[in-house]
Amino acid sequence: MRVLLVCHRYPPDLGGAEAFAASLARALSRLGHTVTVLASTDAPDRSHSTSDGVEVHRVPFPQGRRKGVRFVPRMVRAGRGLPRPDVIFAHKASLPAVAAILLGRSWRCPVVAQPSSGARAGGNLQDFVKRYGGGLRVAFLRRYVDAFVAITSDIVRDLVEVWRVPERKIVKIPYGVELDRFTPDEHKAPGSAREYLYVGRLYNRQKALDGLIDAWSAAGEPGILTLVGDGPDRAMLEARAPASVQFVGAAADPSPWYRRADVFVLPSRWEGLSNSLLEAVASGLPVIATPVSGTADVLGDTGRVVPCDDVEALASALAAPPPPAVDAASFRERFDINAVARQHARLYERLIEERGRRRGRRPLPG
Repeated sequence: MRVLLVCHRYPPDLGGAEAFAASLARALSRLGHTVTVLASTDAPDRSHSTSDGVEVHRVPFPQGRRKGVRFVPRMVRAGRGLPRPDVIFAHKASLPAVAAILLGRSWRCPVVAQPSSGARAGGNLQDFVKRYGGGLRVAFLRRYVDAFVAITSDIVRDLVEVWRVPERKIVKIPYGVELDRFTPDEHKAPGSAREYLYVGRLYNRQKALDGLIDAWSAAGEPGILTLVGDGPDRAMLEARAPASVQFVGAAADPSPWYRRADVFVLPSRWEGLSNSLLEAVASGLPVIATPVSGTADVLGDTGRVVPCDDVEALASALAAPPPPAVDAASFRERFDINAVARQHARLYERLIEERGRRRGRRPLPG
């Protein structure tokens, strides 16, 4: 198949959603499919590059007023200059999905959209509804997207209850992780101080890192807490944190930080399915997390789950012995990126065949 991936951002722009988009593109390419990425950039000029067998076309994101409105036609114009795909995957159920639909209708190929996060406590689905004309935009996506990929059970529920998407259009496929990159360090020597790790944006509204800093102090600073990432709240957090909290900035490859850590902490108020959570579990780390979307899907009855914004409960969890880690064999079966890519490929093939039958074409060869 020829697959076009339309997304707002793409690595080297850092973030969990961007990291998954790149992992999926590489995995589909390894399966023998031709993958092209169309993404925006803050650079002033269009660019084209190839990495790991994936072509990446970047289009300057509009500046000034009504950026979002101008983003869609700019992406559509750029997309029409690319070879016709067999299927389009929009890596966010928002403006990239609108651009994908317009391209899909032009090329008469199926469109798949994947919300990055649900409607409870904020996130992609809720934000899109709240914008000007949100109801009409949702109706447009609900009608013209051929299938929605829900990465968690909560997002399945939100698509049905909040967006009123027919269940027949929803397929649950989780994020996946590249297990050859994120592996436990079996030779790690125990250190004198327990090392706790957070990986992600330094953005308090979603990630509740101010509460993590307060809980860390309340727990008596039980080791070393390392925050890998950057964001708008870094300066405030650095001013608030004691010396036992390290800020190391964004990392293009966070795998060495997982291998040296003892416990992973995710204090978020909302998530879709945290890519850093998957990377931490793949690296063999026990997890302390809040019950955001995807946490239960990944941890099951392992880890330690504390209520959102409960500083006292988080402090108790930090001070306690590390919780049990997820079973590695079960995790590999569910979240290996190659298995996830095969699920995507089967979905795409089914949609292509269904569209071909509707148009009187022969199905894809088996």
